[in-house]
Parts: sequence; structure tokens; C-alpha cells
Amino acid sequence: MPAGNDQSTQYSPTMGLLYIFNLIVGTGALALPKAFQTAGYALSILVLLISCSVSYIAATFVVESLSVGNAVHVRKRRQEAEPASEFDDVVITESGPSSFEINEKIEVSQMALMFLGRGGVIFSYLALDIYLFGDLAIYSTTVSKSMMNMICATVNTSTVLSADPCRESWPLIFDRFTVYRLCVILFVMVCTPMVIIGITKTKYLQLATTLSRWSAFTLMILLASAQMMANGAATIPPAANIHGFGSLFGVAVYAFMCHHSIPSLVTPMSSKSGVFGKLCCVYLLVLCFYFTLSLTGSFAFAHVQDVYTLNFLHDDYTSVFYFFCDHFLALFPVFTLTTNYPIVGITLINNVRVLWDLVAPAAESV
Repeated sequence: MPAGNDQSTQYSPTMGLLYIFNLIVGTGALALPKAFQTAGYALSILVLLISCSVSYIAATFVVESLSVGNAVHVRKRRQEAEPASEFDDVVITESGPSSFEINEKIEVSQMALMFLGRGGVIFSYLALDIYLFGDLAIYSTTVSKSMMNMICATVNTSTVLSADPCRESWPLIFDRFTVYRLCVILFVMVCTPMVIIGITKTKYLQLATTLSRWSAFTLMILLASAQMMANGAATIPPAANIHGFGSLFGVAVYAFMCHHSIPSLVTPMSSKSGVFGKLCCVYLLVLCFYFTLSLTGSFAFAHVQDVYTLNFLHDDYTSVFYFFCDHFLALFPVFTLTTNYPIVGITLINNVRVLWDLVAPAAESV
């Protein structure tokens, strides 16, 4: 039995789709409200719709490639078990399971090795390494900025400068940018040993991260909606602003990145029947969630921060509940991204090693 068909590791299609939903809706959503307010709500909705459609199409390509890869493995096993035949093609029979049934997990890098030439494999690993490095850069920036805003006096306006003092009673050398740099150094010092010794996410940490993520997103939508119902819209963003298209495009693409992990999530599903339709429903739910989060944020606040959770960090609190909610939201990226950082870092190191092994022989032969 193929490794990916172990009954003990399977889960229901609903659980698999939930995993995919959680995979797509990551911390990239925290940058969407800012992009919506800067680029305009109409342009943002259009770009996000296009990004969602292209991402879904690419996801179906990954699933189809996974199916073909399983068929190739089935054919190889048949060739090893039976004498060579002139008509040894992969066939689909009505009496038995299809050769294209997804029973074995084949990662994207393995599929590139199966279907692409050496140049295609090198390009695939290079693209994946650049993506992972970008992930780590985003994590370092987001966590450090959140920590800096927790340490320094809260400023929820558009006039704050990096040279402003962190706190009025502190020495002038400790401006906001200096504190930010110190937070970056601290974050790297904490996470680097975790990457070196190979700490990975446990089941309980995964559960805690998922619960905190959905608690944070739900709170942000509810608090922004309550603020609009009480005070009305703080601002009316333009319908379209082409000058904000660059950041909008990057955020929209990043918000739907999930393809590198699809094989690991689809293969253990106990049934893949109608997987394309179910995957489409997941994408539509994610799209609706993004629209709700982004539109409420872009209209509820006069100036949306780069990291949306920082908009809820205020100096004045009307109750203990708001104090708890605001600080929980401000610290949400710190806890979530710190737990993800070692996993992404270890994955990047492993992929760089594979890429080096692929490139080094070619360089030596020249």
C-alpha cells in the first residue's frame, strides 16, 4: 500500500478543506485593509477577484499533476511486478480503482522532478526559495513592528515618524526606529536557535495557533463593525487609485498562496470525489472573508496601519474587555509568526541545500 494511503493518517474531506482554508487565510490578510484603503475599494475588489480566480486555477493544476504523478507511480510498480508489455500504458478500468486515484503524497518538488527537465527543477526550487525567504522577511518585519508599537507610546495616526521618541521620558537615542531595530535583533536571536535545533510545530501548538488566529480575525471584524455602527465611517476611500496598485498586487497574490502545501493536505482525504467543486467553495469563502475584513477596516479607520492589528491598540480604554482585546490583537502576529518562523526557516535551509546540490555538479562540469 502506498505511504499516502495509510488509513490511520486519513481524515474526512471536510477536515481537509478546513486545513486548506486555514492555510490560505494566514497573516497576509493583515495587510489587506491597508491595501484596500490605499488603492481604492473598487480596484481592490477587482484585483482580489482576479487573484482568487488565478490561484484556484493553479490549485486545480496542482491536484491534476498530483493525480498524474500517482498514475506514473502505478505504472512503474506494474512494470516492476509484471513482464514488459508492448501495451503497457496507464489505463482506467471500470471494474477497479483508477490509476489516477490520489493515494500517494507527491510533493511539488517531486512532481517537478518527474515532469520537468533539470532546468525546470532548478527554476522550481529557486522560485520556492525566493518565496520562503520573502516569508521570513515579512515575519521579521511584522513581528518587530508589532513589538515596537507595544513598547512605545501608541500612535494611531498617519503623522508618526520613525525619528519620533519612543516614549517622552526615554533618552532621545531611543527613537521608534531604533527600538524597531532592537526588536528585529531580539526576534532573530530568539528564532535562530529554534531553527538550528530544528523545532517544529506540534499538534497542540497548531491547535492553539488556529484558535488564536480565528479569535483575532473575528474580533477585528466585530470591533471595526461596532465602531462604524457607533460613529459611522471614519473615511471614504477612493474607488480606485492606480498609485496604490503595486502594494495591492503584492498583497493580493500573497493572500492566496497555498499551492506548495496542497499535496500534503489533499492526499490524506478519505474521499477526493468532487474535490474541485469543494475547493471552489473554499476559495469563495476565503474571498468573502477577505472582503469583509478589508472593507470594514478600510472604512472604520481614517488611517489603516500596515499591520492591521495595530489599529486596535489605543491609549484610552473604556473597559477591561477592550484593553484585553486590543493587546491580544497587537500581540497576535508576534505569537503566530514566531511559531511559524522555525518551520519556514528549516524548510528554506533544506530547499537551499537541494538547490545547491542541483547547481553544484553543473558548475563543476563547466
